[in-house]
Amino acid sequence: MPSMPNVAAILASLTFGVVVVLSVTALTYHVASDKISPLSGLVDENCADIETLDRTNQLIFPLLQDLKKRTFFRIFQVDLNSDCPFWAQNVMCESSACGVCECPHDQIPLPWKMQKSDEVDRAVRDSFTSWPLRDDNLLVKNMRWDQMDPNQWIANSNPEKATYVDLTLNPEAYTAYRGYASGKIWDAIYKENCFTGDSDPSSSSCVEGRVFYRIISGLHASITSHIAENYNEDGVVAPSLEVYMERLAAFPERRKNIYFALSLMLRALNRGAALMEGYPYDTGNAEDDEAVRNSIQQLTRAVSQQCESPFDETVLFKQESLRQQFQRNFRNISLIMDCVSCEKCRLHGKLQIQGLGTAFRMLFDPIVPSMTAKTTEELVPRVEAVLQRNDVIAFINTLSKFSTALHIQESMQARARRLVLLQGLALSFVCLLLIVTATLLCRTLSFKTKRTSKKHTE
Repeated sequence: MPSMPNVAAILASLTFGVVVVLSVTALTYHVASDKISPLSGLVDENCADIETLDRTNQLIFPLLQDLKKRTFFRIFQVDLNSDCPFWAQNVMCESSACGVCECPHDQIPLPWKMQKSDEVDRAVRDSFTSWPLRDDNLLVKNMRWDQMDPNQWIANSNPEKATYVDLTLNPEAYTAYRGYASGKIWDAIYKENCFTGDSDPSSSSCVEGRVFYRIISGLHASITSHIAENYNEDGVVAPSLEVYMERLAAFPERRKNIYFALSLMLRALNRGAALMEGYPYDTGNAEDDEAVRNSIQQLTRAVSQQCESPFDETVLFKQESLRQQFQRNFRNISLIMDCVSCEKCRLHGKLQIQGLGTAFRMLFDPIVPSMTAKTTEELVPRVEAVLQRNDVIAFINTLSKFSTALHIQESMQARARRLVLLQGLALSFVCLLLIVTATLLCRTLSFKTKRTSKKHTE
């Protein structure tokens, strides 16, 4: 029969167990709290704070969700068949999730089919000089600046290879495109497009280099957010908190760079509001087109009222050589998109690179601020001289992607907080169970000891 020392030993062991469980709980919460803490304060290299951007996003998110479902913004013309100009690529992604569903001819808006020339993007010109290619080297250094259009931010695409795609039928999601193939693309984007003299693109010595890095990092983080939200595992598409926690939650700078990229897009929208409002939205569906025009007006006004100057483009390009390098590097990235072997990833990559390129044009083209006219008839030709239809489609969809990424981030952070709370409650329950068990065991042993002692006394 156990003696009192045995009871004390059992009680001490159980107490130690409780202490261990509580310590693990505290440590888990401490580690997790860094990952689930909300971001706040100013965004580096920026004029806006996160709180202002969050409030603005709450207003524009529903408008963008509505716009991207409209015919004008869901049908995108893209070249998915051009070869990679930098390295031999004989194998495409074999996963069925990598495939793209093209638009049937009868779903393409009639006014678009009736146009004489349906350009893939405004960069398609007979006078554009081809880029010199170098084997397995992504920096295009040899083109003379006078051969470039200073307002062209992406490389030209081949209109003969272009096809129409319904973006709502091909959402950005996990496709199993990963490992060496995707790693080579991101390495090329980050490492081969540094600014002169920078060994680490994230801490460039010039503001242009840091801005360039944060835009690309924000794009990368946004793509990761969409993958985590639409994660395909064994044929079931659902949010993956594990992917989000592993790839984003643990890296607050990546999350903050989504805000940075969004602020640049919002500033571009403010500067080019007349362009967006004056564009001739025409799909042949008068009711739908009028709804688009109304939503665009609401969008531009909401942004100008909530966040007029989230990004200061005037701090950039004090030297013309920096503008040239920034533009050349971004064009390189637009060319790298033809090296993405996952067709759906290539589609969304090209869409977003063109969207960002359109934002740069709206930010830095000197003609944009003067884009006003007395009548719509006077304004439309001037607008179409600056932006083509695909530019407008890409810009709004890219803005929507950054907006949605923040929405996903908020949702994932809430899931993470609930998970931590549930884990804490579960561990607390274990502690309580151990304490109750220890108490009952000690009382039982104590009672038996007293009975034994009483029998010996009798």
